[in-house]
Amino acid sequence: MTLQKNKPIRDREYLKLLDDEPCCCCYQWVTVDNRAVPRYPAGGIHHHYGKRGKGVGQKCDDRECVPICLKHHNEIHAKGPFEIEKKYCIDLYEVGLYYRNKHGRKFEYE
Repeated sequence: MTLQKNKPIRDREYLKLLDDEPCCCCYQWVTVDNRAVPRYPAGGIHHHYGKRGKGVGQKCDDRECVPICLKHHNEIHAKGPFEIEKKYCIDLYEVGLYYRNKHGRKFEYE
């Protein structure tokens, strides 16, 4: 008997929306042409696994992402998400929920 894996949700439009958000660790804005823009645009997305964790060979959904700059993305992979959450006083799961609600994305289990 083979176990059926749930396929992760892919949402490229949502990932593009996150590209315009500031890094969730340094979260700095500047004014350009009378509008606020991220000082360090995410330019990268970190797929975090939230409270559900991750199993071998599993990928998380695109909607379980947070915007993050390259510096902090590398730091997460080097030190681990728990160290980054402690260092920057953030909860990656809560950050992900914030952006999903902001951009109108919901999961079946939320």
